[in-house]
Amino acid sequence: MKRTLSFALTAALALSLAVPALAAEESPFADVPPDHWAAGAIRQAYDEGIISGTGYDQESQLAVFAPDAPLTPGQFAVIVAQAFCWREMGQDPDGPLPAGSPWYAPYQRTIERAGLTQGAGIADWEAPMTRYQMAVVLYRLAERRELPLPDPEELAAVRARIGDWDQIPEQYQQAVAACFALGLLSGVDGAGTFAGDQTLIRAQAAAVFSKADKAIEAKDGPMERVLEKAERDAKKVSFLVTEFTRYPGRLGTAYSVSQGGVPHGGNSFLRYVALDGTELDIRSLLPEGYVYGSYWSLDPADIQLDETGKELSFVTRVREQIVDPAAAGGFREGEDWGDTRIVVDVVSGTVVSMEPLS
Repeated sequence: MKRTLSFALTAALALSLAVPALAAEESPFADVPPDHWAAGAIRQAYDEGIISGTGYDQESQLAVFAPDAPLTPGQFAVIVAQAFCWREMGQDPDGPLPAGSPWYAPYQRTIERAGLTQGAGIADWEAPMTRYQMAVVLYRLAERRELPLPDPEELAAVRARIGDWDQIPEQYQQAVAACFALGLLSGVDGAGTFAGDQTLIRAQAAAVFSKADKAIEAKDGPMERVLEKAERDAKKVSFLVTEFTRYPGRLGTAYSVSQGGVPHGGNSFLRYVALDGTELDIRSLLPEGYVYGSYWSLDPADIQLDETGKELSFVTRVREQIVDPAAAGGFREGEDWGDTRIVVDVVSGTVVSMEPLS
């Protein structure tokens, strides 16, 4: 006999299940205080797994970032490849890298194949990188991601704002001016001095990553940027076979991730991203007291958004879960609903219905 349950779960349920964000004044690094000029960018790069620390501070029990430490082209290649060229990682038509290649070689190869080093003048990938070289890589990235490059009049206006424009070698002028116009770069002082011969430091690398990310989001839209990052993060684990599938609707896009492989088994989940980039973890909206899919993953099937784009429906196995202190783990399984169609209102963040299929 078919049964239909209706629920009036509000978005507050999702909020109650969410992990609270760190307070604004907290930092994951002992040497990056909240008032550091690049604190926000460093935190973003760290949270997205683009830049990690350089060590550990025993006193504070926090990682060390070394914001003023110089960066090499090899290290910058790791940042750029992971953040913006991740689809090309591992795609090597020339075959595996030679034995004994440096640790950054896969990332170097990736950004070279993407054309991001053309004109940068990088001869030594382990020497300190100059700001001129960084500017060229960013400019090539802007071309590759089809950012709206400035016209001649805009470039002329920008050049007037760069305090040391007359000292910039001709080979770097186009890149520096365009990156200034796009907001990817700025000067090192109030006069707008670019100081391209100076060494790129780790804090600056985090800042330009954040600025490039925002520029791409402005061009592609917040929903698309969130979806790209979700796919990037899902496919980071190289030993898992990952399927990332989109289900577009009028008001946003749902996506499912299915992963499997050894040694950690499988994982799967379903999420939704609205046009403004707001993301919903669908499992967190579902009622407590039930098991969906399995104890560890939500493995949905027949995923679809209705014509309005408000209702997301899918099928998964549902079982009741009854609290029982005497049972192993503190609960026991109740009735098994079997395959069940669940309908969620993605606008209000509520469950509309759950209907067993048999």
